[in-house]
Amino acid sequence: MQSDKEVQKYTDALLGAIKDSQAYTDYAEAREEILKYPDRKQKADQFRRENYIARNYSGDEAAGMREKLYRQRQQLRLDPVADRYLNAELVLCRLLKNSALQILNVAELDLSGMDDIL
Repeated sequence: MQSDKEVQKYTDALLGAIKDSQAYTDYAEAREEILKYPDRKQKADQFRRENYIARNYSGDEAAGMREKLYRQRQQLRLDPVADRYLNAELVLCRLLKNSALQILNVAELDLSGMDDIL
């Protein structure tokens, strides 16, 4: 049986592995680059915020919101700095989400009915 100290040791190792991953390195570089352009960062942040809201919105306007976001994303893709940042963030988020879901699965928590929000 693992002690809580051992779990913390491996948690620290996982955090280090994430920080050393290519996904995190790419994200940190893209973030550093976009911070040089506050207007581009603001546009990317606005898109990220609206995208999060739309993905978690279940009202009748959800389809219209997604269409608007699709057009915004197409516009942002024309900017290589914003596009690189958003793509790097997405890759890192997927890595973190997959790791978190695997940890939750090991813990055998009853998360039935929560698949759509996790």
